Amino acid sequence: MYKLTEEGKEYLKNNLPEKQLLNFLDNEKPMQEVVKFPKSKIAIGWARKNSWINIENGIVKITDSGKKARSEKTREEVALEDIDKKGDADQEIIKVLLSRNLIEETKDVIVTPVKRKSFWDRFKKSEEKEETIPEVSEIAQLTPDMIKTCAWKSMPFRKYNVNVPAPKVYGGKKQPYIQFIEDIRERLIGLGFQEMKGPMVETFFWNSDVLFMPQDHPARGIHDIFYLKNPTTGDLPDENLVAKVKATHEGGWITESTGWGGTWSKEDAAKLIMRSQTTAVSARTLFETGDKPG
Repeated sequence: MYKLTEEGKEYLKNNLPEKQLLNFLDNEKPMQEVVKFPKSKIAIGWARKNSWINIENGIVKITDSGKKARSEKTREEVALEDIDKKGDADQEIIKVLLSRNLIEETKDVIVTPVKRKSFWDRFKKSEEKEETIPEVSEIAQLTPDMIKTCAWKSMPFRKYNVNVPAPKVYGGKKQPYIQFIEDIRERLIGLGFQEMKGPMVETFFWNSDVLFMPQDHPARGIHDIFYLKNPTTGDLPDENLVAKVKATHEGGWITESTGWGGTWSKEDAAKLIMRSQTTAVSARTLFETGDKPG
């Protein structure tokens, strides 16, 4: 079972920060004005994650999905209402709300008083009193004495009510490291960081060459990387960047390095492979964003 935190109660009453941000923006506003909005970091982070806003040239604009979201309840809002009323909601949304500290788990303990005398009277034999089987109208659970005395033959069994709610069983679990990565990812995106994305099939140019890995490095061998058979090569970026990478490998270019020497092969750089490291995505992103801060 779960209950709302103070922050969760506030958002249930006044809407989530990202939803408030949509109403504040109207259609678009300069970032300088948006950052003055209360809890702007949280609001911007979740609004971007939901693809409700775009930020271009310092202007924050509402997307079509953002305009649609203004008039609809989000899954998080529905979950907050359910938890406030019933104490439970969809498990996937609960994970998100827990990470945002909007709800907390409650452990309700039900204490049933036990009459020690009647308990021992049932199971303890004494010289003064012979043990007897408690009188019951129907059997809910068999006891050893019922079986020994065959008392179960003369009493009806209680029927099971299949409509009674049973405890939920969550058999499948995510691999721990993947779960850890996803949790960290959610937290960083929630803080406003932007996620980089890149292709799974990559050229050696982005996977290795721009990272200054020599073309004869053992990590480029067939035992360490999967090569594509069809097609075998891909397109390289603009010639200016290719020329700089070539010059750096062969003689250091303007880096004050001596480079790797030899002749850098444009054909090897164009070979297609299954991306072997995510740093290739960083290299692509740095080139595509240029001097734009991010």
